[in-house]
Amino acid sequence: TKNEIEVFDVSHPNSPTSADELKFDIPGTGKANDVWVDANTLYAYVVKDTGDSVEDQFITLDLSQMGFGGTIGLSDSLQLHSRDGIAIEVNSTFDYAYVATDDDNADIEEISLGHPANPSWSSDLAIAGTAGFNGLAQNGNILSAVSENGNIYYINISTPGALSLYSTLAIGGRLYDVSPHATLPCTFVTGSSSSVNKEVTIVNYANILSPVVYTGSSLSNT
Repeated sequence: TKNEIEVFDVSHPNSPTSADELKFDIPGTGKANDVWVDANTLYAYVVKDTGDSVEDQFITLDLSQMGFGGTIGLSDSLQLHSRDGIAIEVNSTFDYAYVATDDDNADIEEISLGHPANPSWSSDLAIAGTAGFNGLAQNGNILSAVSENGNIYYINISTPGALSLYSTLAIGGRLYDVSPHATLPCTFVTGSSSSVNKEVTIVNYANILSPVVYTGSSLSNT
């Protein structure tokens, strides 16, 4: 099975096309689960699941030669400390990346991008009782992660190398992905739950230590 990075030309949004000449095969076995492109540094970062018995990899790709007739280059491969890497989020402000794992008692791993071509492992935060993460999103100093067992976690990333858990909210069901609002203190969560009966749940984290499922008709910053 190949681990391919495919590139699409979206200069015509209504009719995107595959740029086959830029297709890149990541060496080795396993599967690529998520990718993040940093437009500022022209590097892409990939989380690769190498198998249940082997720690996963954090792959760095060089995109600087992607112009007409160019190529994608493999820059570096960093071995993570956990298995089942599932999602990646990059905080360009502080030059750190965060990787969520899909293993029991899941970890959030922090990767330093101070040297974008050669990332280095920084720290991790293990959260006991988590049935694996599915989605990850960052907004300012807050990292949001959603899990297989229906929880959303809010993580303090204000101090690199010292991640800490702000709070946890049980939504129920199985949660798949999360995305923050650009200006308001809320996150949008996708999932399935027979008890909640919602595909999308909005969580209000104006009080970051005590987030709540939003049920009103309007949101504010307070």
